[in-house]
Amino acid sequence: MSLLYPITVLMIPATLILLGLIMWHHPPRINNLYGYRTRRSMSSPTMWREAQPFAGRMLVLAGLTGLAFAILVFLLMGRGAAAILVAVSIQTMALIGIIPLTERHLSRKGLESRDKGKD
Repeated sequence: MSLLYPITVLMIPATLILLGLIMWHHPPRINNLYGYRTRRSMSSPTMWREAQPFAGRMLVLAGLTGLAFAILVFLLMGRGAAAILVAVSIQTMALIGIIPLTERHLSRKGLESRDKGKD
């Protein structure tokens, strides 16, 4: 159990940070396999190009938040199964929170209305 906590709880934010940095600095071209893929982000090349770096920054932020909470949970609760569950739950909520933040960012940019006439 002593290795389960760091492996489980610290690898998740590390992975989010790594993937976020890749998306932020080297956004993928529009594709059907990976990247920030929602109906809105895939609606046009402009939306896709705007969504990838923003979602990448949010992934880095989610990873750093998850890492901070994992350390806090570890200090407060120890390394038990309950601590792992709490830390991973917080990390999952941070990850899911990227979706509404990115969608709101795309909506605020007003890119949809500009791209509709270009099809």
